[in-house]
Amino acid sequence: MDYTIVWLIIAVLFLLVELLSPGLFYSLSFAIGALVSMLSVQLLDVIPQMILFLAASAGAMVLLRRFVARRTGAYKPTSNVYALVGKKGVMVVSPAGQQLGYVKVNGEMWACRTVDQEIIGVDAQVIVVAVKGSHVIVRSVN
Repeated sequence: MDYTIVWLIIAVLFLLVELLSPGLFYSLSFAIGALVSMLSVQLLDVIPQMILFLAASAGAMVLLRRFVARRTGAYKPTSNVYALVGKKGVMVVSPAGQQLGYVKVNGEMWACRTVDQEIIGVDAQVIVVAVKGSHVIVRSVN
């Protein structure tokens, strides 16, 4: 039996499902997997074709998800100091005027300023709201 037609029909069916449910790209990845399996008909038996279908579909799903996330702006990795935004910490030294204070976040000491020069006492719970240069901007949790 020639499985080229079978894989082509499967690919077309997944493309039709994708057209009826736009925005998800799940069916598109299965269509890509079916097309890759269709290309391997002359080289592989049926069981390896099915395994290739699953592997190609999974790979296409990962790549399509990353592509769509980057194009829509949903992919914004946070690393280094920017990963501190939203974390809670404890005020160690309160900032006064132009002097920086110090806050302990995730076990590390960071120079800090407060939002709108809010006065926050020592040992008070704070949350990091922004990063500005080499220090963090914090506000009181309360």
